[in-house]
Order: sequence, then C-alpha cells, then structure tokens
Amino acid sequence: MEKYEVPIPDEISAMLNDLGNEWLVFQQTLIDADVMLKKYKEKFKTGLLAQSEEFKKQVGSLVEEFQTKGPFSASITTADALANVDGIRKQLNALKESELTLRKGLGIFKIDQPPSKEIARLEQELEQIETIWTLTKDWEEHWADWKSGKFTDLETH
Repeated sequence: MEKYEVPIPDEISAMLNDLGNEWLVFQQTLIDADVMLKKYKEKFKTGLLAQSEEFKKQVGSLVEEFQTKGPFSASITTADALANVDGIRKQLNALKESELTLRKGLGIFKIDQPPSKEIARLEQELEQIETIWTLTKDWEEHWADWKSGKFTDLETH
C-alpha cells in the first residue's frame, strides 16, 4: 500500500510491526497445546489401563460371588433361586456394558482387549442354572395341580 501511496493508519502499521512477535507467540501456544494434549492423552491411557485392571477384579469378584452364593442347593426356594439368578444377571449386564465402554476407549490407543472369557463362561453357567430353576418352577406348578387331582383327570402336555 505504501507503494501506491495509500495512507495506512498508525494502528494498522503497529499491528504489522507486531506481526512477527504475534506469530512467535502463536507458534509457542501451539507447542504448549501439543505438550498438554500429549500429557492428557497419556493420563487418559493410564486411567483406562487402571480401569481395565479394576474391571478384571470386578469380574473375578462376581464369578466368586456366583460360585459361593449361587443357587446350587435344593434347600433354596425356586423364587429365591430365580431372584438370585436375576440379581447376578443384572450385575453381569452392567459389567458387559462397562467392558464395551472400556474396549472402545482402549481402541482409541490401538490396545486390543478381547472380550472377557470369564464373562462368557459366567453367562453360560447362569443360563444353565436359570434353565434348571425354571424347569423346577414349572414342575412345582404342575405338581401342585396333579397331586390334588384324580389320576384319570391328568392332562399331560
């Protein structure tokens, strides 16, 4: 603009003179932001790995609880047994959701966490014990009808 003799306000000239300094400040801000991002990325990664270990402990705890307090005795009522199974299933579903979230987070860092084998095994065992108690419940309901009726009136399905 000076070449064509266009008057430049003093404010604009001052801004032009400070442009080099402002550029250096901007570059330093970018460097600081990059360092901060790397720091927080590492912190996030460390937090996810800690959550992963805590998750494994929670799964182990649930498996142990199922093995010690599960409905494996005939002295338990059917309703209590099915309620116990339902409670464990709810905990299991919460752990599965937690696992999914954790796996997505670890995937950001290209850390592969395969699905928990303990969860799959517990889910299978839970299905089996639930089937047993459901059959027991059906038997008890039918037996309540059959034991007071006449043998000739029995209807089998």
